[in-house]
Amino acid sequence: MIFYIVLIVIGIIFLILFSLLIINSIKLKSLNLKIIEAEKNITDVLKEKYELLVNINNIMKTKDKEDFLKDIELIEVDKISNFELNNHLTKYDKTITELIEYNKEIIFDEEEQEEFEKLRKTDLNRLAIEKYYNDNATIMNKLINIFPASIIAKFKNYKEKEIFSNKKEEIFEILKK
Repeated sequence: MIFYIVLIVIGIIFLILFSLLIINSIKLKSLNLKIIEAEKNITDVLKEKYELLVNINNIMKTKDKEDFLKDIELIEVDKISNFELNNHLTKYDKTITELIEYNKEIIFDEEEQEEFEKLRKTDLNRLAIEKYYNDNATIMNKLINIFPASIIAKFKNYKEKEIFSNKKEEIFEILKK
Protein backbone atom coordinates (compact mmCIF):
# COMPACT_ATOMS: atom_id res chain seq x y z
CA MET A 1 0.00 0.00 0.00
CA ILE A 2 2.76 2.47 0.96
CA PHE A 3 4.63 1.42 -2.17
CA TYR A 4 1.69 2.52 -4.36
CA ILE A 5 1.35 5.84 -2.52
CA VAL A 6 5.06 6.54 -3.00
CA LEU A 7 4.75 5.55 -6.66
CA ILE A 8 1.77 7.90 -7.13
CA VAL A 9 3.63 10.79 -5.40
CA ILE A 10 6.70 10.20 -7.60
CA GLY A 11 4.43 10.10 -10.66
CA ILE A 12 2.77 13.39 -9.68
CA ILE A 13 6.17 15.04 -9.09
CA PHE A 14 7.36 13.74 -12.46
CA LEU A 15 4.25 15.10 -14.20
CA ILE A 16 4.69 18.50 -12.54
CA LEU A 17 8.35 18.69 -13.59
CA PHE A 18 7.52 17.53 -17.10
CA SER A 19 4.74 20.15 -17.33
CA LEU A 20 7.12 22.87 -16.14
CA LEU A 21 9.68 21.82 -18.75
CA ILE A 22 7.09 21.98 -21.53
CA ILE A 23 5.74 25.35 -20.37
CA ASN A 24 9.23 26.83 -20.10
CA SER A 25 10.20 25.38 -23.47
CA ILE A 26 7.21 27.10 -25.08
CA LYS A 27 8.01 30.38 -23.30
CA LEU A 28 11.66 30.30 -24.40
CA LYS A 29 10.77 29.47 -27.99
CA SER A 30 8.19 32.27 -28.09
CA LEU A 31 10.64 34.79 -26.61
CA ASN A 32 13.36 33.68 -29.00
CA LEU A 33 11.06 34.18 -32.01
CA LYS A 34 10.07 37.65 -30.76
CA ILE A 35 13.73 38.57 -30.30
CA ILE A 36 14.69 37.32 -33.77
CA GLU A 37 11.87 39.35 -35.33
CA ALA A 38 12.87 42.44 -33.33
CA GLU A 39 16.51 42.01 -34.42
CA LYS A 40 15.41 41.96 -38.08
CA ASN A 41 13.32 45.08 -37.57
CA ILE A 42 16.18 46.85 -35.78
CA THR A 43 18.52 45.98 -38.66
CA ASP A 44 16.07 47.47 -41.15
CA VAL A 45 15.56 50.63 -39.11
CA LEU A 46 19.30 51.11 -38.56
CA LYS A 47 19.95 50.74 -42.30
CA GLU A 48 17.24 53.32 -42.96
CA LYS A 49 18.80 55.65 -40.38
CA TYR A 50 22.21 55.15 -41.98
CA GLU A 51 20.86 56.12 -45.41
CA LEU A 52 19.13 59.19 -43.94
CA LEU A 53 22.31 60.30 -42.19
CA VAL A 54 24.29 59.92 -45.43
CA ASN A 55 21.64 62.03 -47.21
CA ILE A 56 21.69 64.63 -44.44
CA ASN A 57 25.49 64.70 -44.51
CA ASN A 58 25.31 65.40 -48.26
CA ILE A 59 22.82 68.19 -47.58
CA MET A 60 25.13 69.63 -44.93
CA LYS A 61 28.07 69.51 -47.36
CA THR A 62 26.15 71.71 -49.81
CA LYS A 63 25.27 74.18 -47.04
CA ASP A 64 28.60 74.41 -45.28
CA LYS A 65 31.05 72.92 -47.79
CA GLU A 66 32.45 70.67 -45.08
CA ASP A 67 32.09 66.92 -44.64
CA PHE A 68 31.14 66.61 -40.98
CA LEU A 69 30.56 62.89 -41.05
CA LYS A 70 33.69 62.06 -43.03
CA ASP A 71 33.80 58.38 -42.26
CA ILE A 72 30.08 57.58 -42.24
CA GLU A 73 30.23 56.03 -45.69
CA LEU A 74 33.12 53.81 -44.57
CA ILE A 75 30.89 51.95 -42.13
CA GLU A 76 30.30 48.43 -43.36
CA VAL A 77 26.68 48.23 -42.30
CA ASP A 78 26.32 44.52 -43.09
CA LYS A 79 29.51 43.51 -41.31
CA ILE A 80 29.02 44.97 -37.84
CA SER A 81 26.49 44.17 -35.14
CA ASN A 82 23.34 46.19 -34.62
CA PHE A 83 24.79 47.34 -31.30
CA GLU A 84 27.94 48.74 -32.95
CA LEU A 85 26.00 50.29 -35.81
CA ASN A 86 23.56 51.88 -33.37
CA ASN A 87 26.46 53.42 -31.41
CA HIS A 88 28.05 54.83 -34.58
CA LEU A 89 24.79 56.24 -35.91
CA THR A 90 23.86 57.78 -32.56
CA LYS A 91 27.23 59.55 -32.51
CA TYR A 92 26.70 60.89 -36.06
CA ASP A 93 23.14 61.94 -35.28
CA LYS A 94 24.36 63.86 -32.24
CA THR A 95 27.07 65.56 -34.33
CA ILE A 96 24.53 66.76 -36.90
CA THR A 97 22.09 67.91 -34.20
CA GLU A 98 24.83 69.92 -32.46
CA LEU A 99 25.96 71.39 -35.77
CA ILE A 100 22.46 72.57 -36.63
CA GLU A 101 21.91 74.03 -33.16
CA TYR A 102 25.29 75.79 -33.29
CA ASN A 103 24.77 77.17 -36.81
CA LYS A 104 21.31 78.71 -36.64
CA GLU A 105 21.96 80.62 -39.89
CA ILE A 106 21.82 77.41 -41.97
CA ILE A 107 18.48 77.37 -43.77
CA PHE A 108 16.91 74.19 -45.13
CA ASP A 109 14.28 73.98 -47.81
CA GLU A 110 11.14 71.87 -47.43
CA GLU A 111 12.66 68.73 -48.99
CA GLU A 112 15.73 68.96 -46.73
CA GLN A 113 13.57 69.48 -43.66
CA GLU A 114 11.64 66.38 -44.66
CA GLU A 115 14.87 64.33 -44.40
CA PHE A 116 15.34 65.56 -40.82
CA GLU A 117 11.73 64.67 -40.02
CA LYS A 118 12.21 61.18 -41.48
CA LEU A 119 15.30 60.79 -39.29
CA ARG A 120 13.31 61.78 -36.19
CA LYS A 121 10.51 59.34 -37.03
CA THR A 122 13.01 56.58 -37.76
CA ASP A 123 14.61 57.18 -34.37
CA LEU A 124 11.28 56.99 -32.59
CA ASN A 125 10.54 53.74 -34.43
CA ARG A 126 14.00 52.41 -33.49
CA LEU A 127 13.44 53.22 -29.84
CA ALA A 128 10.08 51.42 -29.84
CA ILE A 129 11.57 48.31 -31.47
CA GLU A 130 14.56 48.38 -29.11
CA LYS A 131 12.22 48.56 -26.12
CA TYR A 132 10.28 45.56 -27.44
CA TYR A 133 13.58 43.71 -27.98
CA ASN A 134 14.93 44.69 -24.55
CA ASP A 135 11.73 43.65 -22.77
CA ASN A 136 11.76 40.20 -24.36
CA ALA A 137 15.54 39.76 -24.02
CA THR A 138 15.36 40.69 -20.32
CA ILE A 139 12.65 38.09 -19.68
CA MET A 140 14.60 35.49 -21.65
CA ASN A 141 17.85 36.28 -19.81
CA LYS A 142 16.09 35.80 -16.48
CA LEU A 143 14.39 32.59 -17.60
CA ILE A 144 17.52 30.87 -18.87
CA ASN A 145 19.13 31.31 -15.48
CA ILE A 146 16.28 29.74 -13.52
CA PHE A 147 15.46 26.06 -13.12
CA PRO A 148 13.87 24.31 -15.06
CA ALA A 149 14.21 26.71 -18.01
CA SER A 150 17.99 26.61 -17.62
CA ILE A 151 17.95 22.94 -18.60
CA ILE A 152 16.02 23.70 -21.78
CA ALA A 153 18.25 26.70 -22.53
CA LYS A 154 21.36 24.52 -22.33
CA PHE A 155 19.75 21.78 -24.40
CA LYS A 156 18.54 24.18 -27.12
CA ASN A 157 21.66 26.35 -26.89
CA TYR A 158 19.85 29.58 -25.94
CA LYS A 159 22.31 32.24 -24.81
CA GLU A 160 21.82 35.44 -22.87
CA LYS A 161 20.99 38.35 -25.15
CA GLU A 162 22.73 41.68 -25.13
CA ILE A 163 20.52 44.63 -24.20
CA PHE A 164 20.37 47.97 -26.03
CA SER A 165 21.05 50.88 -23.75
CA ASN A 166 18.33 53.48 -24.15
CA LYS A 167 19.71 56.34 -22.19
CA LYS A 168 17.02 58.69 -20.99
CA GLU A 169 19.01 61.61 -22.42
CA GLU A 170 18.88 60.02 -25.89
CA ILE A 171 15.11 59.57 -25.71
CA PHE A 172 14.71 63.17 -24.49
CA GLU A 173 16.89 64.49 -27.36
CA ILE A 174 14.83 62.63 -29.97
CA LEU A 175 11.53 63.83 -28.53
CA LYS A 176 12.89 67.39 -28.26
CA LYS A 177 13.69 67.63 -32.01
